[in-house]
Amino acid sequence: MALWVLKGDVAGSEERAWLRDASIAVGWKELPDLSTCQDREALTAAYRRAYPSVRGARLVRDVRQLYAFAHEMRRGDLVALPLYLDLPVAVGEIVGDYACGDSGSTRPHTRAVRWLATDVRRCEWDADLLLALDSPMTLHRVRRRSAEEKVRFLVGQRDAEPDDHSQPSGRVEDRARQAILDEIRRRFPGERLTDLVQAIFAVRGAVIANETRSSRETLLGVAPQTKSEAPRLYVAIAPTDDPVDGDEVERFAHQLVPRNVDQGLLVALQGFTVEARRAAFELTRVTLWDAADLIDATLSNYERLPERFHTTIPLKRIWVVAPPEP
Repeated sequence: MALWVLKGDVAGSEERAWLRDASIAVGWKELPDLSTCQDREALTAAYRRAYPSVRGARLVRDVRQLYAFAHEMRRGDLVALPLYLDLPVAVGEIVGDYACGDSGSTRPHTRAVRWLATDVRRCEWDADLLLALDSPMTLHRVRRRSAEEKVRFLVGQRDAEPDDHSQPSGRVEDRARQAILDEIRRRFPGERLTDLVQAIFAVRGAVIANETRSSRETLLGVAPQTKSEAPRLYVAIAPTDDPVDGDEVERFAHQLVPRNVDQGLLVALQGFTVEARRAAFELTRVTLWDAADLIDATLSNYERLPERFHTTIPLKRIWVVAPPEP
């Protein structure tokens, strides 16, 4: 069996649909049913007909990903889906063969998946697996040794009862995360938190297309590649000293409508009320980042952040004894 990594779009809307529909998909909507292309040569020919302007390395890369999705993935393989906004990683087991769906869809090439976990935090993945998650490829097979076994163990651990071995390292991690949060609050008070959030999105391949500041929040329009592209995601950083309530979440959701974007991210270090989380769940278009989420985003991207952030938030790795494998 194998482990694959698949990435959705910058706004996170595709990921939500995959989790809801128990499926994964890739794009290239101009291509016909990939099962009719029995080898790479046939697929390359079909690709050239559909996208005659694409050449060179990009053509080779796209054909490799498409062929893998249609012909190399197998039932029983694992697929890891790094959730762009929700930060944890979803892990599923492929349970269906390749299928070509609605030709009007932006991602018509699909496979059925049984999701095993949707909230495996990035801090639980070892360094090799994190490198695989952060690959720029839309789809690729992880060829690091024992990758699939490591991920199955991670998923299995989530269902296991905690034992005495896990408590000491858990306390160390809790203290470390609290210290990091205290440092973020001290170094990035109020509107300055925008600098950290903007840097996190920058190292993840997005750019800030526009920025609007007010007394209530800073609003960032996030585009996937260049500032000339229309933002596909809006991020609001709330400087409030109190938890954000449901009315504020609904107000932010209404702001997205005239901007013609489907997804919004609301960041608040002070957290959210129960009503706010319920409103975000019902609206579906709004994702919430509290302090824990921002710490996860900072840690998972820390090594790629500009040096000035390493000076501002100086961190170093430590090793602790982990629970024994069963």
